[in-house]
Amino acid sequence: MKSPPSLHRPVCGEAYTRADALVQNVAGDPDWPLVAAHYEQAGRHADAASAYRRASAAARRRGALAEARTYLSDALTQLERCPPGPDRDRREISPRLERGYLTATAEGAGSSVAIADFERCLQLAGTDLRDDELLSTLTGVAAYYIWRADLHRVGQLLDVVQAAAAQGRRLFRPALDFSYGMVAWLRGEFDSAKGYFNRTTTDLAEDYEHQIQALWFVPHDPVATAHEYLAWDRLVHSDLAGAELQLMDAVQRSDQLGYPQGPYNRLYALDMEIWVRTEAGQYDHARALVGELIEKSDRYGLDYLYWQMLGATEQVLVDGRASLASGNPDRTAVSAQVETLTQIIDVWRAVGANTNRPFYWCLLGRLLTAAGQPDEARTRLDAALQFATDTGVRFYDAELLRARAHTHTERNARAAGFAAARELARRQGVPLFELRAALDDFELRGGPARSHLVDAVKRMPVDSGLPELAQALAVLQSADENASRK
Repeated sequence: MKSPPSLHRPVCGEAYTRADALVQNVAGDPDWPLVAAHYEQAGRHADAASAYRRASAAARRRGALAEARTYLSDALTQLERCPPGPDRDRREISPRLERGYLTATAEGAGSSVAIADFERCLQLAGTDLRDDELLSTLTGVAAYYIWRADLHRVGQLLDVVQAAAAQGRRLFRPALDFSYGMVAWLRGEFDSAKGYFNRTTTDLAEDYEHQIQALWFVPHDPVATAHEYLAWDRLVHSDLAGAELQLMDAVQRSDQLGYPQGPYNRLYALDMEIWVRTEAGQYDHARALVGELIEKSDRYGLDYLYWQMLGATEQVLVDGRASLASGNPDRTAVSAQVETLTQIIDVWRAVGANTNRPFYWCLLGRLLTAAGQPDEARTRLDAALQFATDTGVRFYDAELLRARAHTHTERNARAAGFAAARELARRQGVPLFELRAALDDFELRGGPARSHLVDAVKRMPVDSGLPELAQALAVLQSADENASRK
């Protein structure tokens, strides 16, 4: 049975007064969870939700991500008790977006909580392009769909934000340029992607940092991540020194950010460096970075299982590439790497992490070939190429075609595969991949493939330092010396 109204009013009034007093009379930040509890007791649900958000922000600043997410859930519970309508919908966007990205930061974007929060944000957002909160929501959710390689959905969201940015909203330009750059990069349109990434790192609005912090909850910082992908661009143009400078810029940018964006972006700069060092054949350096990635993720207090999984993935990628580079890999060791990598691919696929799938499947195909299973390798590589066709994620197609060529025993089929890989790499503007395919073709056919290898070498800087260039120069010199002796 309900208590008489006369018994309710004093309690609610007292609770509201206590909450008000805590906010007004405490030097510095009040005890926001206590303030929220008093507002909740008083039935002031909107005020309670606001206080829980402030509690979440305070917890996030001191690195307590789980606590921060709990307070956001409490805020959403309070908003559910507010009268339905546009005002409640608008209030719900920010805590839901924050919780989604805190969850994605800790657990990865495949989290069911993150997915539900992002989809709900899109339902709530409406179409008022004058609202910065709406634009932040659309840009943030676009970043999530990039991770899942849903390029069609990304394009829809970015077009809406583009329309608003054209009306003078420069605050969102870096995020928008980065997002378009990522879509172009995933599609294998590398020159276009580089232009977007360069604009991301240079075209910042006045007072950008101060303004964007109130709106930006995406774990990936556009500026830091653009530097990471510019490092990849420098690598495939055989400019290892330039790649290292871009990685340093990514780290410096990460150090300017708060928690959790700062640590998160620092770890992903490490992750990109692992990729760069592995592609450059610096396997010992890459292994040391894998250990650093795992150690730092634990020290930063980010989700242990997610970052352990990423560390395990990078470990098998480095070890697998090192085995293949040895020239005579041990089949027992390679078979073990195949088993581990297959399990890892299944896990990432289950959580919806799709952007790196072609890279993982390419290595798996190469390991299967080295393990004496070319038919199984071709099946895997065909699946990866079909995935690229279906999704438009074509950044690793040249390497997939090259790996597939190695699965053929018939000489002409193998040569045709190398030619397809080489020509695609040239069209996409990836000199390193072109050189690899030309080198494989020269080792297969010798003289008839010489001109292609010479052309590929000419597109590389003489001080590259990458092992493929040294190998290409050595085999060309050896071939010329043999020809002169005849």
